This record gives sequence, C-alpha cells and structure tokens, in this order.
Amino acid sequence: MDIYKKKKRRFTRDFKKISKYLKEEKGVSVVLGETTEYTGPFNRQIIIHHNYDLRNNGLYVLLYEAGRVYLPIGNPEQYSTDELLANSVLREIKAWSLGKKIAKELNIKINQTEWEENISRGIVSVIKTPTKVW
Repeated sequence: MDIYKKKKRRFTRDFKKISKYLKEEKGVSVVLGETTEYTGPFNRQIIIHHNYDLRNNGLYVLLYEAGRVYLPIGNPEQYSTDELLANSVLREIKAWSLGKKIAKELNIKINQTEWEENISRGIVSVIKTPTKVW
C-alpha cells in the first residue's frame, strides 16, 4: 500500500473510538504502517499494519496493543530465561484482558470466538519468539 492510500484510508467508528481514547488517556497516537507494534512508553505510538481489516482482526490487535500501553514497564534482565518466558506469557494474557476492558468501557462489541483465537495466536507467538517487555 502506497503512502497516498495509507493517508486516505479511514478508520472505522470503533477504531476511531479506541484511537481517541488512547490519545486522550495516555497521549498515544495510532497510525497505519508496515508493522504492528506498540513502540513503547517513550515513543507513544501504536502502529497497526495497513493490511489488517480494521473491523475485525485489526480492531482486536489495536485493543491488544492498547492493553500493552497500560502494562507496567518491565525489566527483562531481572528474569532467568524460564522466568522471562513465563512473564512474557502472563503479560500477553494481561494485555488481552486490558484490551477487553477497554472495549467494554467504550461499548465495542467483541466476537468472543474470534477474540479467543487471537489470544491463542498471540500466546503461541510469544512462546515461539521472545518479546519486548514494556
């Protein structure tokens, strides 16, 4: 997707609600880009890959990343390898839980089956690859 299409693509109503909420509550902006990530507490930006369907998976990923915004900053050096993996899985679950709370607060309907599938994929990805701890 070229730059023009990214700039012209419109966020869905629910996507806008979450974006506005994050900007007002935490000063975190949401943009479309080439990756999907929360850039951390210092850069204060969530990037959602431009190919996501912003009504379904993209919305769920945004809620997950919003949950990560509310997690406390961690120090990966304080953990052994096994503890780091366990902590990463717990943080993943907590981020999804916080994202669901945000959806509930903003009256955004979630398909429970799709939500749980996204959580499962997220946990599997954490187990397969190490993640940032913030």
